[in-house]
Amino acid sequence: MNARLSWLICAMCLLICGCQSTPTPDKSPTQLDMNREAAAGADKADQKMQKLLSDLRAQLDATGRAKLEASQAAWLAYRKAEAESYANPYHGGSMWSLVYSASLADTTDRRIGQLRFQLDGLKNR
Repeated sequence: MNARLSWLICAMCLLICGCQSTPTPDKSPTQLDMNREAAAGADKADQKMQKLLSDLRAQLDATGRAKLEASQAAWLAYRKAEAESYANPYHGGSMWSLVYSASLADTTDRRIGQLRFQLDGLKNR
């Protein structure tokens, strides 16, 4: 597991522990709570990416949109394979979902940066 993903998983655990809606000193978050929080983070990143993709599509001609769609389809397959690779050591365990979702969020955040760069380039020409 790379250092960035390890840091992300640790940060999510700390965030969840420190951000309970009803703080109770004797109740730590469960693995299920952490898994749900990680999945929500992945969903939020995906929503941001979808918005950027929509904005980018609006700036492209038909050829550019077709190339973006092909790139995005390949990237989605890569993101899934990457998450499965990181989560594989936890296969069958309760942390699998946390690691899988954290990887999805991390990879999606990097894609967001790439899409923003591309969109900014189109706006500045």
